[in-house]
Amino acid sequence: MSMGEPMLNQRGVFGAIRQLYSHYPNAQLLLSTSAPHVDFEGLTRLSVEVPTVGLQFSIHESTDERRDQLIPFRAKYNLAQIAQLGQHWAAATGRAPFINYCAHDQNNSLADAARLATLFDPGLWQATVSVVCERNEGLPQTSAHQKQLATNFANDLAAVGFNTRTFDPAGQDTIGGGCGQLHFVQQWFDQHADLTRPSAGFAQPVKHSPRSKLTQS
Repeated sequence: MSMGEPMLNQRGVFGAIRQLYSHYPNAQLLLSTSAPHVDFEGLTRLSVEVPTVGLQFSIHESTDERRDQLIPFRAKYNLAQIAQLGQHWAAATGRAPFINYCAHDQNNSLADAARLATLFDPGLWQATVSVVCERNEGLPQTSAHQKQLATNFANDLAAVGFNTRTFDPAGQDTIGGGCGQLHFVQQWFDQHADLTRPSAGFAQPVKHSPRSKLTQS
């Protein structure tokens, strides 16, 4: 986490996971991804090889339309395809994958929880509900309202069958607060445009995405 999209840097990330496992065999190594349109078979093989690897998909919305607005990266799997990826990974590893969801005022209804339960079998998937941090002088802060939203939605997900947990990144600015999307991280990119470049996936139309074994939509 906080190092960019891991599935777009598989060679480096997979090597790091093997090294971490050799030094810390009891540490849980969670890979969190927004599911770009790449081959996940290598990750599945690695997860069989390294039994401490966990897999979490950053979905954050219960519909593809809203998720596309939040994550404008075009070359990514849709929610139904992510469900297939997770099912395949779980069958190979015997471990439960996670969905990660950022609850806010427009996506925390019982209907959202029901849609997620339809897409992602609660008997197979576990759910992480992340607290949305609010900005205060460039540092992450959690308001009581945002924390309550996450807690309430985690309860709604539990009611439809999910094993849930909440994650509050507030105060974790030294490691980017989880997924590198905090204000100070984005501010650094804005101020150092000469040192960064956008991922090719932002400019790649969906229809030009590589074909996969999964059903395209």
